[in-house]
This record gives sequence, C-alpha cells and structure tokens, in this order.
Amino acid sequence: MASVHYVALIVAALALLAGNAGVSTGYCYYSKYDEQEDRAYNYCHTTLTFYWQSKPIGSLTFSGPFNDWENAVFENGIAGGAGWFAGARGVVKVEVKEALQRYKYVIKLDEKSRECK
Repeated sequence: MASVHYVALIVAALALLAGNAGVSTGYCYYSKYDEQEDRAYNYCHTTLTFYWQSKPIGSLTFSGPFNDWENAVFENGIAGGAGWFAGARGVVKVEVKEALQRYKYVIKLDEKSRECK
C-alpha cells in the first residue's frame, strides 16, 4: 500500500506540472543587512498549501534561516503538516530563483513520515 505522503507528493508534482500546485505563505524576522554584500538575512516561517482541482489537499510548514538572494540554496526543517501531510517530518530545500519573487522547493520527508498511519 502506497504511503499517503508519497501519493500526496505525486499529486503535488502533477499539479505543479499543470501550473497550479499551490500557494506559499509566510512571515519573516529580519535579522541583519550586510551593506558590502547587499544582502538581507532573515528567519522565516513558511507554509506550502497544495491544491488538486482547486481544493486544498494538505500543507507543510517549515522554519529556519531564509537567505533571500538569487541563487541561494538552503534547507529548513519541516515543523509539521496538515491534511495529506499530517505528521510530516523532514526538510524543505529552497532554491532562490529570483529574490523576493520565485523559489523552487524540494520536499524531503524522512522515512517515518512516509509510513501509512
């Protein structure tokens, strides 16, 4: 029997290919600005909400340092999930494609999160 989380990731991937995987919302704490590098350092709490056919199927929330400048790559820990992602643990790899605008998220669930409940 396939894991619910594994199925949810497949559905999210298919929705992404269709151009409507979901919405990213969050808030950040500004920590410092480096004038020489022209970079701001933040700590963010972000929730990814996934949709299938206009209906929410679940969400993942992750937190950590968020270096929002082009080509930055980092990982934040998953704090939890809801819906199809209830009980999820792991990390979200963030690739900044365009600062303050576009990001690529790669979700890496740990083994325990992939088990059926």
